[in-house]
This record gives sequence, C-alpha cells and structure tokens, in this order.
Amino acid sequence: MDFLRNFWKKPTPLVELGLTIPLFVFYHLAIPLSSYKNVFDPLSKLFYDLANYSIGLYLLYVAALGGFIFGLFLFLDKNRSFSLGKFFLLALESTLYAIIAALFSQLAVHKLLAIGAGKLDSFIGSFGAGFYEELVFRVLFYGLGLQIILWLSSANSTKKPTSKIKTILLSIAWAILVSFIFSLVHYVLGARDTFQLSSFLFRMFMGICLTLIYVSRGFAVAVWTHTIFDIMVTVNFLR
Repeated sequence: MDFLRNFWKKPTPLVELGLTIPLFVFYHLAIPLSSYKNVFDPLSKLFYDLANYSIGLYLLYVAALGGFIFGLFLFLDKNRSFSLGKFFLLALESTLYAIIAALFSQLAVHKLLAIGAGKLDSFIGSFGAGFYEELVFRVLFYGLGLQIILWLSSANSTKKPTSKIKTILLSIAWAILVSFIFSLVHYVLGARDTFQLSSFLFRMFMGICLTLIYVSRGFAVAVWTHTIFDIMVTVNFLR
C-alpha cells in the first residue's frame, strides 16, 4: 500500500525535470543522425555552432551537459527519488496513457493521424517533440498562462477572489484553447503536414489528453506519454 501511495504521489518539479533527462539526452545525442528539426529546440544549433559543426565535439558537449544536469539533480535530490525502478514504472505508466489517449482521440475523430512509418527521423524526433512541446505547451502556455489568467481575473474582481467554479471553467477553456494552438502549430511552423480536419482534431484531442495528464500526474509523465505515443505511431503500433 505504501508503494502504491508513493508511486501515485506527484513528484516535485525538480524530480519531474530529472525524470525527463534520459529522453532529453538521447534526443540530442541522436539528432546528428537525423534531418529532423524541432522548431522549439534551441540547443541543437547552439551546440553545433559551439562545436564548429564537429560531430565529435557536439556529442561531447551534449554528454557533458546531460551528465552535469543529471548529477546535479542526484545531488539535490535529498529523498533519493531517482532509481531505475522509478524510470521503469514511469515508462509503463506513460505507455498506458499513450495508448488510452490515442484510442480516445481515434474514437473522437474516427481516424488516426498518419505521421510517417518507421523512419529514423520520426523516431528520433519523437524524443524532441515529447520534451520540448510539453515544455512549451503544457508548462509555459497552459501552466504559466493559466496562472496569469487567474491572477488577472482575481485582480479585476473588486469584491472577492476568483471562485472555484470560475477557476475550473477558466482552466477548461484555457486547456481547449492551448490544445487548439498546439494542433494548429503543426501546420504553420515548419509546414510539415497538409491540413486535414481529421488530423487537426486528432492533435487537438491529444493536446487535451496531455493537458489532463500534466495537471493530474505532472510534467515528467506528460513528456514520457507524448514521446512513447509518437514512437508507437512511427512504428505503426497504433495503426
């Protein structure tokens, strides 16, 4: 019972960030093998420029940064939350969420999005999309954005703070709007896909599912779920 209670307990932001480091490092180590580019990834080009486009130096910089960050988190983690078992359980939980979210979105729009099958670029890109898109859309756009909206709502109220019902309604409306933008960006930035209503709605529903996961289970689970889902689509597991 204590094991299940500790497993279900939402980790601190520091631990959540640390749990995403393996995906972050793998993506940046593997990106030289791919032509994939994530518009939300500012580090790859920076590392390439610092390394003067030397692959060896680039890999060294990434490995050094990843090792430093992970070592720092291990040092700061007083409760010793990092363990292989934790990563294994996180991967299992995120795989389950990825399947459930995909089935829900498929039922909602009656068609799965066609992303490319079995390509190395798509496989590697899954790791970058999982980390950076969750950071931008779930943490910054939804999380930080919602806090600003609630603050403005409370500041404009001369009588009393924002009510619980109003907070819930604002949260839902903001989650839908952010998911709408999340889906739209895939057709605007990078121009990777041709717009189709079915694929647009699918991504929007996936954005809503990922927002629910982020709110209830945290950033790390949302990143792993997004990454594993993209991988499953890439290898045709969900087709």
